[in-house]
Amino acid sequence: MSEAAVVKRVMMEASHLIKSGLPTRLLRNNRGQFYTMDKKRIVRAGLEADGSSDCIGMVTITITPEMVGMSIGVPLVAEVKDAQWKRNLNDEHENTQENFINQVCRRGGIGFFINNHEDLEKKIKERLKIMVDSHLKRV
Repeated sequence: MSEAAVVKRVMMEASHLIKSGLPTRLLRNNRGQFYTMDKKRIVRAGLEADGSSDCIGMVTITITPEMVGMSIGVPLVAEVKDAQWKRNLNDEHENTQENFINQVCRRGGIGFFINNHEDLEKKIKERLKIMVDSHLKRV
């Protein structure tokens, strides 16, 4: 399956996660640039951050009772790859994308690479568990 096809399926899957208690909204982050017709200015589209992810949004989570019981939106980024993708540690572009994901995660968000829409719920829950475990270690 191509990356474009996986992006569509990931975004559709996100809209269905409300049924499992993970209300999620992902938006496509098309990133690029072009010149105006008079060639005098460059117009940039998408987030400016190098390596910014293909899909950007948030997932609404309910804080557990020991955390007051309120719902909050957590930033969510998903770098979508084609179905056969394998991480290449020597790929500079992928390293830049991973850096962006890590910055989001260090600031309390959720981020990951994904190449299969069926893994979306699992990946969100894995990152939430890491966040909770990390918080409990500090308390």
